[in-house]
Amino acid sequence: MSVRRMTSMSHPAHPEPGATPPLAATLALTAAIVATLLLPSVGHASSTGHVTVLCGSPAPLPWGYTGSSPTPQCEGVCYSGWTDGVCNDPADPGSRVVVYGCAGKTSGSGYSCDGDTNGGVLLATFTAGEAVSISSFLGNTDYCTFQLDVLRPHAQDPIGLRDFIVWERDECEPPEPPCYCPNGTDHQGNPVTSHTCGEPVCGADFQWYSCQPGGWSSEGGACGDPGSDCSCTGTDFLGHTVTVDSCGEQVCGADFQYYACGTTGWTAQGVSCGAPPEECSCTGTNAQGHPVTIDMCGEPVCLDDFQSYTCEESGWVSQGSSCSGGTSWSAVSAGGYHTCGLRADGNIQCWGDNWWNQAPAFVQGPFTQVSAGFDFNCGLRADGNIQCWGSNVYGQAPSFFSGPFTSLSAGTTHGCAVTSVGTIACWGMMNGTAPTGLFTQVSAGGYHSCALRTNGTLACWGDNGSGQATPPSGTFVELSANYTTSCGRRSNGTVECWGQDIGQLDDPSWPFTQVAAGYATHCGVKTDSQVACWGNGSMYPEMLAVPQGSFTQVATGYQHTCALSTSGALSCWGDNDVGQLDVPN
Repeated sequence: MSVRRMTSMSHPAHPEPGATPPLAATLALTAAIVATLLLPSVGHASSTGHVTVLCGSPAPLPWGYTGSSPTPQCEGVCYSGWTDGVCNDPADPGSRVVVYGCAGKTSGSGYSCDGDTNGGVLLATFTAGEAVSISSFLGNTDYCTFQLDVLRPHAQDPIGLRDFIVWERDECEPPEPPCYCPNGTDHQGNPVTSHTCGEPVCGADFQWYSCQPGGWSSEGGACGDPGSDCSCTGTDFLGHTVTVDSCGEQVCGADFQYYACGTTGWTAQGVSCGAPPEECSCTGTNAQGHPVTIDMCGEPVCLDDFQSYTCEESGWVSQGSSCSGGTSWSAVSAGGYHTCGLRADGNIQCWGDNWWNQAPAFVQGPFTQVSAGFDFNCGLRADGNIQCWGSNVYGQAPSFFSGPFTSLSAGTTHGCAVTSVGTIACWGMMNGTAPTGLFTQVSAGGYHSCALRTNGTLACWGDNGSGQATPPSGTFVELSANYTTSCGRRSNGTVECWGQDIGQLDDPSWPFTQVAAGYATHCGVKTDSQVACWGNGSMYPEMLAVPQGSFTQVATGYQHTCALSTSGALSCWGDNDVGQLDVPN
């Protein structure tokens, strides 16, 4: 996004759920539709239907599909075919399969069909090695939806319960969604969530909005007192620089979306505008020497001459700036099954799993920080604004957040950042609400987050099922949160970790200069610049195969780790099934 505020200074199934957006987020952000309990329905006689979900990913595939999994980590866990087969889980021989039935349709409802959220009825349980068949249940006409899940009690799977396949009858209708409008900010900067249909709220752009079944709806008309403290500059959809000094005035941005100028800067209105070019097609060789084909107009790419180009209707158009490739690295961040690195020139490159477009070969900077989440990433731009990409199923990867921010962190389904005044702003889907006060660092985990106060004490919030949101007392100088664990480093270099203990909570005896909490293993850079990792070696022994060398930073993903050497080179180790270790040249 090139629209920004004038200042002086972004497959695998997810675990589950609230979140509070940064102050710049408005009620016009696209709201997630949250479904209610499935409505009763009986007498569904038809056996015609189709698969709607494979491994948590939308699957417009016909009944009887027996192809490969749409996500690499699901392949081989169960089935020769997705609807009928035998479960032999290589990661957990003790796994079992459960089949649920639901009276209503789940697609479009926001919920799966299980016994936890919407009255799903357990129809059968199969142990490993037993033949499993959804088709054998279709004669039961009391149910519209049949869901097959794999339970992996011994595999330490971060997902836990995987929605491997959902099949629905064609004749059934989805339930009507209730009015639920999250992720709003009113004209006084307060976060707003409404469950009341038609409830009016004065938004951060000083316009009226109401809560409707589909989310926040603009009602038009000015409200509140915008005052005169609005000044925003950016680029419109024609490529012209625009400056707006009137609060609430809207501009069609360079991404062909409307933005309104408010006291906190530009705020996305969630409405398309202008007319982007419809047909672009460019082929070439990127900076890594790989063929690249682009079909999206305006998408930036670093080509093999290490110059930045965008694909336009006329072909490649030079942006007149050099880009990454051959330059040293300044930071690295490991996500679920992908990795992102920040080049010394401020550009970002990512590699590994790209199912949600979370691993583009090049993201034009300048950036000062990058943070890789489970299947999305966010980068802090040099102007203090935030840009995210990748999966945005839960609102965790907005293309633009107006700052200024000083640091950020991407978690599993949410992100958090520290504003220039020291407050915490979060977005996406998480549990709990960020605390008030002033902070210097924040770290987003699975469904919990932790932040370092200016006085050195820790504050954590969100899911605390394993104690991951109950930090130790005392003062710290650094913290790191991962899926169900967190670690902190004290001023004397000692490290303490808390949360789920699967063999990685034993505090190491070495002093560290940096720490990174992982899923089954934690790592840190010792005072002698060597990397040390500790944890459950029986689960992922390759995670403990630490390379020799002198390093300044280490980053942990789900099953892989990367470290930045003192010379600016990257070394990665662990699982490489989707190329998450293949560092670009």
